[in-house]
Amino acid sequence: MAYDGFDCILYRGTAGSEAATEMTNVRDVTPDISYTENDVSTRGGGVFKQYALGQGDSTIDVEMIADNSDEDYLAFTTVYQSRGQIAIKCINNTAGVGCGGDMVISKVSEPQPLDGVLVCTFTLRPGYSTANPFDVVALGS
Repeated sequence: MAYDGFDCILYRGTAGSEAATEMTNVRDVTPDISYTENDVSTRGGGVFKQYALGQGDSTIDVEMIADNSDEDYLAFTTVYQSRGQIAIKCINNTAGVGCGGDMVISKVSEPQPLDGVLVCTFTLRPGYSTANPFDVVALGS
């Protein structure tokens, strides 16, 4: 079954609490979740290397139109400039899964084309948080 990216929703909130404000000035969102690969190969393991999964890592890239009158854009730029954290929840409503938690904004990219609107890409990474740590969850769990 194919899913429609339009059905995915991004929420934001104050770090340490639930992300409950739906973000509307968002274009593309790219969650990337991976694990380090620990080589556990031995001579008795055959001809192929063997791996165990290690520590998880994640980024969420968020594209939005640069608009100084938009609350979502201002929230992200404020968090980035203050080196603070923001609560994020990234949901695929159709598949029923999501990820999120308190995150830092580690990078902002703003290509400035001759023709077209300014679109910023914010790169979010899990921040240190005991109140709202980053996690991958199934909705309703």
